[in-house]
Amino acid sequence: PLRIVIQDCYKRMVLGSIAVGGKIEAGLVREKDSVLIQPLNVVCQIKALSVHGELVRRAKAGDNVEMGLLSKDSSLFDQLGRSSGLVVC
Repeated sequence: PLRIVIQDCYKRMVLGSIAVGGKIEAGLVREKDSVLIQPLNVVCQIKALSVHGELVRRAKAGDNVEMGLLSKDSSLFDQLGRSSGLVVC
């Protein structure tokens, strides 16, 4: 199963309006995957992925990744910015 500990949240227009960065501890993630951000219990879609500054279609365990997120929750950026210990599953 996918597990990414979110280390940072920021706005980066190349990846989408909301971007998060972290290390993939387990699993694999691809563009257009639906993921769950815990403990916020928010489902997002992966708009874009970047590994080492290059856009990629997928990333695997061990990669430090930046992910552009799409969410119907308009307050997601604020929630991500003031929360710690968030995990993408």
